[in-house]
Amino acid sequence: MRSDKRTTFYNLAHYGNILAHYSGQGNIECEDGEEYNCAFDVGQLRNGKIILLCDFPKAIFFFENHAVKSFSGITHDGRKITIEQYLQETNYLPRRPLERSEGTWAAFQIQELVILPKSKAEVANFHFGLTNCRIGIPSAIPLDVPQGSVKVKFNPVSHYRDITKKLITIKNIDVTCEIIIEANAVDPQEINSLVDDVCFVLSIAFGTKVQWIYRDNYDKIGRLLSRHHFAHIAKPLNSLILIDERSLNEIMDFVKQVLRKYISIKEQLQLHKGVVDAYLDAKADADFLQTRGAKLAILMEMFKSVYLSATNMNIHEDIINKDLFGVLSKKIKQTIRQSASSASDDILSSVLSKQKRKAMYEKIQELNRVSFNEVLLSIFQSLDYQVETVDLKLFIASRNKLVHTGRFYCESATEEESKKCKPLANVRDEYFFLVHFLDRIFLRLLDYKGIYIDWSIP
Repeated sequence: MRSDKRTTFYNLAHYGNILAHYSGQGNIECEDGEEYNCAFDVGQLRNGKIILLCDFPKAIFFFENHAVKSFSGITHDGRKITIEQYLQETNYLPRRPLERSEGTWAAFQIQELVILPKSKAEVANFHFGLTNCRIGIPSAIPLDVPQGSVKVKFNPVSHYRDITKKLITIKNIDVTCEIIIEANAVDPQEINSLVDDVCFVLSIAFGTKVQWIYRDNYDKIGRLLSRHHFAHIAKPLNSLILIDERSLNEIMDFVKQVLRKYISIKEQLQLHKGVVDAYLDAKADADFLQTRGAKLAILMEMFKSVYLSATNMNIHEDIINKDLFGVLSKKIKQTIRQSASSASDDILSSVLSKQKRKAMYEKIQELNRVSFNEVLLSIFQSLDYQVETVDLKLFIASRNKLVHTGRFYCESATEEESKKCKPLANVRDEYFFLVHFLDRIFLRLLDYKGIYIDWSIP
């Protein structure tokens, strides 16, 4: 990915490592119609964030009274820049020039930066920059998607191995690979969505968030026409891979196998609206192991919730119909009230105060709830997913301890609990057991049949 060579990017470097940068003269427009001219530096950092720096020649205070609507500018080499959404003021970090007697300096975080084309030539290829994509060999595969068969090329960036080694070591963020798709292969209105889907599938394979943060449009002779930067959420590289990145064939086979299935169920199970991201976040190694374990337990709750709410899943959390139980609950309340007022049982009457009866009434609905164990068994049955009874018992025991105590089952189980369900040797083994348990669910959900890494094996 090329950048504006004429820019001195010292100011932007205060915000992080720079991926692309531009400078020139521009114009800020506020919601009330007021406009202010400025010199600008704008660029995208390697972590995906986009920063705009503005240098106004005079002292102005438009931030205090006027919401910023948009920005437009011309770079030093004549390219037009537009920013039309989400300009959020942030701290201006560079040192202000001492030789200036007046002026205003401002910094903004922005969501999308568009570098418009100089030429009206037709777009032939789209290049998407991906973070954390661990495909180190140029390759191409046909993908079966609803639009038909689409050929996707993967090109690792220069110095791919050095960059990846650094990301693994210091847990940073950077672009490691570009996806290239011919413009005539997909409807231009759907290209971003398709790459989103590919990124989610790759994220599951690599056990870490794979995200695209820019799209370059090229013509048929390889000239860069326009550039779109997006401040999509990117995460540091995590090493808990599911499909071994050392085998290109296994990675490509995984993507080809599961992409269409992922696309077909993502809306129904909200995979792209928090479920996959929660799964990846629970595997990230930025937190204490107990916190990561709790995230895995919460992920199962999230998955259970979206699965039960899916319209064509005949799974219910109620033992009997809610209306029928409503009739039954009235009789239960009546029995409790009668027991409290019964003269024949003074002890029970004295214990069941009005306040305690109210607390008991609030718990009555829980009598009609199917157990967590039964709900999971129903979900697994609908997925045709076979799970050993001992594994399910251990998962539920671990989940209960993590949710209610914040500690793993192996470090908090009582002697009596340990007799019913034997804990694992240590917290590390229990965490990786949970990882493997959830990994298998996602693989089954996506109908994957192939080799994967079992993190529960030491």
